[in-house]
Amino acid sequence: MKIYSTPEAEWLADAEEFLTVYPAYRTEPLYGRLNDEVKRIAREGSNNVTGPQVLLSAHESLVNKALGASEPQEGSEEHFVTTFYKDAVSNNAAGQNALGMGFLNGWKPLSKEPKRALYWFQQSALAGDPTGQAGYGVMLFRGNGIDPDRKQGYAWVAKAAASGDEVAKAVLRKLDMEISAGR
Repeated sequence: MKIYSTPEAEWLADAEEFLTVYPAYRTEPLYGRLNDEVKRIAREGSNNVTGPQVLLSAHESLVNKALGASEPQEGSEEHFVTTFYKDAVSNNAAGQNALGMGFLNGWKPLSKEPKRALYWFQQSALAGDPTGQAGYGVMLFRGNGIDPDRKQGYAWVAKAAASGDEVAKAVLRKLDMEISAGR
């Protein structure tokens, strides 16, 4: 399922997410450096990388050259979100689920962004993680961030439950009760 209507809309969401996690890049000269590094990576890179991967690679390249933004102070709320972000971008399912929860609940410095939460749960679900499958399924079923797709949402939760995940089994029972009650 496509979450964003165009590649441009997805890129804008990726960039806004990155700038929320690393707000120092909103200022010059860091923004210009980041922009130049993103363009360089995009020219040299493969088509199989995501927008968040390009942005994080650009940041890491700039940091290695002592030209990038510093990392948040260890132990701060921002540091935890940065850690989840790096893990999520690196295809770590726990990081993807944590970042999804961060956007779902508006963990500082993130705002409540259901589409971004849906995006990260989708990444985890597609990788086969039961927690991501259940989260993605519930968001589809309820229509968080997009129009509801109850059939597909139910299918994702059922897939997670079939893997033996106890939380997903409980969520599936709740969805079954809602469907039986006509809600």
